[in-house]
Amino acid sequence: MSRSFVGELLIFLLLIIGTLAREKSSNISTFNDGSIFHMNLSDVQATPYMKDISIAASSNVIFNITNVSSDTSFIIFQIHVYQYNVTLSYDKDYLSKVSNRSVFGSNIGLLSRQATTGTTQLFVKNDNIHVVEALIVAVLYPSQAPVPGGCNMEFNTKIAPYMHVQTRDTMVIVDVQPASQPFNDTMRPICEKNLVNLTMYQMFLSEQDFSDEGYFAAIIKMLTVEDIKMNGHEVGSPLLSTSIRRIFSAYIGVPSVYVAVATYGNYSAAYVPNFSYGCNPVTDPSSCSILSTTSYKAVNALCLILGLLLIYRGPGFIEIDVVMPVFFTGTVFGYAIVANIGISLLIGLAVVVLWTIFYFCCPLIAKLAYAMTLGLFLSCVTYFHLPDICLIVLWTCLAACHLCRYIFKTYRKGNEEERKPLLRFNFNVKETRPLEWKYRSFCTGFLRPNVPH
Repeated sequence: MSRSFVGELLIFLLLIIGTLAREKSSNISTFNDGSIFHMNLSDVQATPYMKDISIAASSNVIFNITNVSSDTSFIIFQIHVYQYNVTLSYDKDYLSKVSNRSVFGSNIGLLSRQATTGTTQLFVKNDNIHVVEALIVAVLYPSQAPVPGGCNMEFNTKIAPYMHVQTRDTMVIVDVQPASQPFNDTMRPICEKNLVNLTMYQMFLSEQDFSDEGYFAAIIKMLTVEDIKMNGHEVGSPLLSTSIRRIFSAYIGVPSVYVAVATYGNYSAAYVPNFSYGCNPVTDPSSCSILSTTSYKAVNALCLILGLLLIYRGPGFIEIDVVMPVFFTGTVFGYAIVANIGISLLIGLAVVVLWTIFYFCCPLIAKLAYAMTLGLFLSCVTYFHLPDICLIVLWTCLAACHLCRYIFKTYRKGNEEERKPLLRFNFNVKETRPLEWKYRSFCTGFLRPNVPH
């Protein structure tokens, strides 16, 4: 094969790639300050209107929505920006200030009733010093559909179809406003009673995927009610809090989409989906690293070494092998209460001391605390696919089964020492006869002394 042929082949491939790149970029509309974009919705019915755009730095753009079907009761106009915030407003005068006519964020939207003049006008302002990539969406709903955020009580705008997402170190807090019944010009919406059902959905993306392609693809999958139910995972109703505030665990570097669906009768309407990485990849990239500091890496390495030692040398050090699961359970509960690693470790040590006292005074309670470790582990594994109540029931059943096995083994045939009641107080812990401990089961951690006759 000659060099000239190889060179011509490479040039041909480069031309093809350049053509495809120009074709892809031609699908993205670029707007400068003062640009006006007309959105013709004459062909939009079941599927939403979507358009990829880019807005220049420090620019204002006007969007005119025209040719909306007469069957449409209201429109939810959305704009989703990658990594930056913009302002969406009903009026041009409210773009530079916080008001009840505008909203600020990266996943925002406003609801507009079907205009009698045939044209709906909305304004977007990019305050950033960078060009922002965005996706604009218009979703149409009939007169029978409930109104997302129609019973707004806390957000700025009168109707709030968007959500507020707060990303913290260990949790993601999602706030929505209650939905109202379908629009009725003869009477105001009834918000005192919970007549509209609100359901939350969540969708995870690949870990450490911070690309704009993955971001916009995930948003597109969670726009309509049908797509949300197909691609998202329904989140169970909370037992203690209200349905308008949901608290999720923050998985660092794992992108996730959150969206609520309002249902009234046989009709449903979706809120504006929101997004979280569980960290801040733009302002603080180090926060998206799972083991960001040397101390965290050292603690994880120490846990690995300790786990291996317990596996291979645990039967030789029974006291440590029994105490470690109790210390782990106490630390987990402590962290869930105070959300501080140092204090939670102290709580774990306090639980170990308390467990040691019960071990000599009341063996039944000590065994129950030890059994809770296995119940906690298996319950966490099944928690993602089961509602909250199932977690409590499963954990209780596992701990009860663990305890029942201990009772059965204690009261089965044996010498009279094994047949003594469990709830006894014996402070004389000194054993006159030597005990030969035998490791009965690694998985459950049951230990039983074999007393030689």
